[in-house]
Amino acid sequence: MKAILFALPVLALCLTACGEDDEPRLPYPIDPQYINFQAPEVGQYNEYESKLFTCGEFDAETRALIKWEVIAVTDSEVQIRETSDGEEITVFTADRLEEGWSISAEDRVRSNMLFFYGDDLIRVNAPTTAEVEQQDCVFFDGQDKFTGEYVARAEEFIVGDFGLRDMKVVSCVPTILDLDGYLLYNEYTLWASFSANNFSEEPFVQAFFLK
Repeated sequence: MKAILFALPVLALCLTACGEDDEPRLPYPIDPQYINFQAPEVGQYNEYESKLFTCGEFDAETRALIKWEVIAVTDSEVQIRETSDGEEITVFTADRLEEGWSISAEDRVRSNMLFFYGDDLIRVNAPTTAEVEQQDCVFFDGQDKFTGEYVARAEEFIVGDFGLRDMKVVSCVPTILDLDGYLLYNEYTLWASFSANNFSEEPFVQAFFLK
């Protein structure tokens, strides 16, 4: 039976700060095993730990291990297999465009990493147009919650003992979903995906972090 992680039971969540000894990861250099947006090759893969958090304390529970693996590449397309603890969830195709990777809505909705993202194009090569800051479970652009498809930059992103620096961030969530969702990436690979629901008194977040 296929594992659909975004159907997990509702749990409360909080994004908490690192300890003093924890340093956010710099996005460079990229590990050669990772999927490279600029130069994908068959056999490249990313493994993401699925995490759940509780508000007010760092009490992470690691769920399934999500794996993206490149299984086919042409000049115009790349095909990715997504698995959960080794069990196939979906295979999707991304069109390789100058601006980034284009993935259809039909493919995205089957992906645990991308189901909330409401735009076909992941703007891998687009410049950032705003600075956003993490506040609890969401990002803010100034006083406003960061939503929409424009590409922003987060100087720092910290969740428990997982941290990143200098990330591109996009948040394009269909209005039919009452949640905040974000992809964090650079021009080379996808580092994290997380979504926070807004339909309970204590929002929970489902997060996937690159190992």
